[in-house]
Amino acid sequence: MLAKLGLAGLCSQDPSALCKQKATASHGSEWRGRADRGELSCESSKESIQALHEFLVQKGHAWKMKLSCALIGVHPGNRDGIGCSVAHVAELITDIHSIGFVAAESKGVCVEVPADGRGDHIRQFNLQLASEAFGKLAPVDCASLKYASIIGSHANQANRCFKAGVAHEDPKVTVDGFLSLTKLAQVDPSWHAAIQDGLEGLVISHDVTESHPDYVRLAQAAGNASGQIASVEHELQLARKVTVAIDGLLKRSGKTTVVYNDVAPDILRSRPPSASALPGIFMFVLKCGGGLGADSFFGRSERHIRAHGQPKRALGPEVWQALAMEVKGKCQYVPWRHMLLKLGFTGPERTLTSSDVKKALQSNVLAKAAEAEKMASEMQRILSSATHLTPEVAAATLAEVEIEFAAVLLQKRKVSQRTSLESVCNDCLQGLGMSSPWAHVLQSSSSTQAPAQTSPSKDSEAGMALRLFDNSGKLLNDARLVEMGFEVGNLVMRKADEVVGTIKSMTAEHVDLVLQDSSACRVSSQSFIEGKWKKHVPKQSPVPLVDWWQSSPAHAPDFFLATLKGEVMQAMWEQYHAFKHDKSLQVILKPSKDVQALESFPPGALRLPVATTRLDVRPSSQAPLQGSVMIGSIKGIFPEEMSFFLTPAMQIPKDSNPGFISPAWACKVSPDKEDSNLELSGPGEWSKQKLCIGMTKLQLPVVKNFKKINAGDSLVFFRPEYQKASEPVEPLVPISKRQSAGLQSSQTCTAGPGSLYSLHQQMAKELVAAGEDEEQEEISIYKATCVKGPGLRTAWMPAVQTVGGVEYIKLSKWDRYLTLLCTQKPMNLHREGKKPVHNINVVFFAELAKLRLEACNAAVRRVMEEAAEAEGKPPPTKVRAATQEDEYLIGRFVVVDVPPVYKGEDMIQEGRQLRVLWAVRGEVWIKLSQANLQYVRHAIQESPAYVQPASKRKSKGSPQGSPKRHKKRGRKPHSRSNLLEPDPAEAAIAPQAEHGEED
Repeated sequence: MLAKLGLAGLCSQDPSALCKQKATASHGSEWRGRADRGELSCESSKESIQALHEFLVQKGHAWKMKLSCALIGVHPGNRDGIGCSVAHVAELITDIHSIGFVAAESKGVCVEVPADGRGDHIRQFNLQLASEAFGKLAPVDCASLKYASIIGSHANQANRCFKAGVAHEDPKVTVDGFLSLTKLAQVDPSWHAAIQDGLEGLVISHDVTESHPDYVRLAQAAGNASGQIASVEHELQLARKVTVAIDGLLKRSGKTTVVYNDVAPDILRSRPPSASALPGIFMFVLKCGGGLGADSFFGRSERHIRAHGQPKRALGPEVWQALAMEVKGKCQYVPWRHMLLKLGFTGPERTLTSSDVKKALQSNVLAKAAEAEKMASEMQRILSSATHLTPEVAAATLAEVEIEFAAVLLQKRKVSQRTSLESVCNDCLQGLGMSSPWAHVLQSSSSTQAPAQTSPSKDSEAGMALRLFDNSGKLLNDARLVEMGFEVGNLVMRKADEVVGTIKSMTAEHVDLVLQDSSACRVSSQSFIEGKWKKHVPKQSPVPLVDWWQSSPAHAPDFFLATLKGEVMQAMWEQYHAFKHDKSLQVILKPSKDVQALESFPPGALRLPVATTRLDVRPSSQAPLQGSVMIGSIKGIFPEEMSFFLTPAMQIPKDSNPGFISPAWACKVSPDKEDSNLELSGPGEWSKQKLCIGMTKLQLPVVKNFKKINAGDSLVFFRPEYQKASEPVEPLVPISKRQSAGLQSSQTCTAGPGSLYSLHQQMAKELVAAGEDEEQEEISIYKATCVKGPGLRTAWMPAVQTVGGVEYIKLSKWDRYLTLLCTQKPMNLHREGKKPVHNINVVFFAELAKLRLEACNAAVRRVMEEAAEAEGKPPPTKVRAATQEDEYLIGRFVVVDVPPVYKGEDMIQEGRQLRVLWAVRGEVWIKLSQANLQYVRHAIQESPAYVQPASKRKSKGSPQGSPKRHKKRGRKPHSRSNLLEPDPAEAAIAPQAEHGEED
């Protein structure tokens, strides 16, 4: 009975402020603690709301009284903003009189409606609700509207319908199709008395709802308790709750993004029967809802379904997921998706299936859907301009047109018998007595329609020549040859013997050619038609390279430079091997680079070599790199004089990499000679020597101490070029008021449906301000994420994207810098070369992608199981695989557990959890951190090479094509003797053909 009356047990989604206040008033510290921790179940929440009502009655903020249904409207917060459903009210009337009315079960709750301006939004909401119902609900008299129901709203609307005598289909309670109180008195006297005399209900003071806005949301959800005492939360109401929850979350938190788990727990707490559809509903509302506004896509669809459809219908989780599925390209066809949604809720049962939605989002249908969206926009313009139509009628008419659009494109003959979009619009406008811009289109299409049409052949599409025949049907012209692309003057060649000639003339019977030796000949046209001749493009004659020896290795600058660098490297190698004091020095890395002497050196005794792995050759006109040492110049080889520099280089040893440490480059540097004890020295004018290949003596400098160095002293290198020039301090430039105002306006300017003109004015002002302040605009400098490590000669700027304030780096097996970081060797993919092929195509990448996919599937399964648990159903045995669009459902990232890394029997990296971006295929993006990169580096080093698995067909040795057809095509015996005495060779081959060869 309670379910039929539409009454609700009070179940809060989140017993927040009101529950906590009641706990404080009653000094229930345990209750308040449970509310703070969110541990109140549906039953305890229901009890807390009932206790709250008792508390309000005791304090005089609520009272019980008998009320007439004519005084009670619907609160805007009822049913999460839906108010009430017209279809539900009609069904409730039939259900109540079929089982009988019991006044004791009526426990309605309503709120006072102030007579002043504070109650205007409630009165306006009821007026709009009645106007959108088109006579299916009782009219509203604002003067008599004193209360707004939050529990028992549909039962009260049913009573109002009897009192107003609205139309209904049940003949047991109607007279001439209208509800009759006289007939109801005969069928159900108790219900008739309740309508006439009123029913007792609880009235809440308006001060309560004004000071505690959450109260209405908590109380009206009482019908969502376990068992769903009242009418259940249907899918459309869940969509409304998701819309409200997303809007409230974004406003409260200030965030711009939301994930499923942010709103799902509160919605699932009421255990709605359609909980399994909530993930799909969430994705659809987030992508295609358009927000909470009254003119949003979902708002318009919901109003029409509530007034003219079946809002209690369940489309199912598959349909909602399909409606939220993205398509390729920027345009996502949101109006078209809402046409499908309205078709599913207003058409016959099971009109819209998941297969229909998937078909509707295919490329061939989307092209027609784009045309339907344009025509719907034009229909909206025409209907809104009609003065004899109210806004509600125009909106309802447009929605019906959109529903027929969807039915026509999906070929739903039970909904619409029309075959074109133009006929839908034309019939609608003509039925309203309006002129149709599509009338001439339909007339022209019907008049030009031929009784039978055939599709043109490929020849006609490409273009055909006019063929002329004689009386006997013989071809007279060269049309066949022209259609094949031959023309007079073409160079042709016979395929058989490569005879080349030029077409001089063509007829239907023969072709005259001029051969390469200038002789003329004649061949049949049929040979050209049969494909024995083809167009010929002569090969180009050889082009000799003049004076190629000017580019030989003896004259090539690059070859000269590489050879010279080799000789310099050889000289540095010999110089360092002559150095005998390397163990008398101590190199320190932290907190700063330093070299300390372990023994004393008199002046000139310590001579540090300048060995380096970095050689730099640049024009003498260019400034050298800081710290570089010039050892000579190159003249006569390059267009201009080049200088040769030794550039400092040092690589810290790490793991298996021995590194490169040259003490000369690890010393401290000072531009003050008094603070230094080392200086650059060399034989003669070593910095001005002319470098060439095969020098008898290549002079290299050394770093020599010009002061006595005691044990424990730091080595300080005197470099006067490190002296910093005094630079003027840049003055602080204040921001002008115009710039500040322009910045604020650009941040706060919004363009709504009615603010197009103001937006243009704002843009014009900003352009004028930008032109005046153009000279004051400064250069912006951006920071990039770089990675340095072993094997990287230069900083690596990897592909990075920031999600939720966290940086993620892309791991690609074909990344050259990642290859250097992991192996200290450059990538080489060329198989035909002297260097061996080298890359990091290892099993680690496939295993990491597999772990990511497993984590995504597990996350989807977890959401589906939670939805099934909230719905009171067993967990699903089969759950669909994760898709890329599920990132809107789960979140932008998942956490994968990666195993430890072993080198032999030693564990060099412990197992850990990696945060990776959501994806089901493609490259893996992991959270950027030093520890994660260190793990990836070791995992790649110890992972075996990836081997592409052989296809099943090749591994089984099966032939190409279907095995069944291959068996039919196999050899068949020609006589009975072949069946009785098979050939030995064939008998030996037969098992291999049956089972496949093993490699």
